[in-house]
Formats: sequence, C-alpha cells, structure tokens
Amino acid sequence: MNQSLVVIMEKEYAVIFKTKRQLPMPDAYIEMSHHLVERVSKLPGFLKIDSVADTEGRGISVSYWSSLEAIKKWKEEPLHLEAQKKGHSEWYLDYTVEICEILKSYRK
Repeated sequence: MNQSLVVIMEKEYAVIFKTKRQLPMPDAYIEMSHHLVERVSKLPGFLKIDSVADTEGRGISVSYWSSLEAIKKWKEEPLHLEAQKKGHSEWYLDYTVEICEILKSYRK
C-alpha cells in the first residue's frame, strides 16, 4: 500500500453535512447550491468542498476550513441563512451537521 501521511501544520476543520433530500430536486435547490459554492469559495478561511449524492436523495458534503471562526461566519452568511431556512422547510427530509478538527490526513 502506497500512502503518504500529510501532517497538518496549522489547525484545519471539516464540516460534514449529510442529507436526505426531497425528490425530485427542485430547480431552486440546484440553483441555490451553485450560488452557495460560488459565495463560500470567496470567504476567508474556506479551503475546499467535496460533495457527492446518489439517485435516492442521499448526499454528503465536506467543507474544509482554517478556523472555527470562519465556519461561524459562513453559518451566519445571509445567503447561507436563506438556504438553511429553505432546506429546513422544503428541501431536506433529514440532515446532520458535524464539525471536526482534522488531526492527520492520508492521501494516495
């Protein structure tokens, strides 16, 4: 097995967002997702995001951050607040948010 250990020098955090979406996904959901990615990519402290979804409405997004303060600012971002309200009332049957500190990272 050829893995390399990447030692994290600065603290990094991951926000894991697991969802079960209403199907079919409304166009407004897809449009909002594009706007959110565009907006979050410009925020200080945001590092990257990885997302996957299946055809049954389950999805997971993991965003990476340089600080807990940056995560807090994203949570309070007006566009994100709007998306949270719609997600709670219209788009998601269920969701979970977990915030984790990354201690080590392995890559191939």
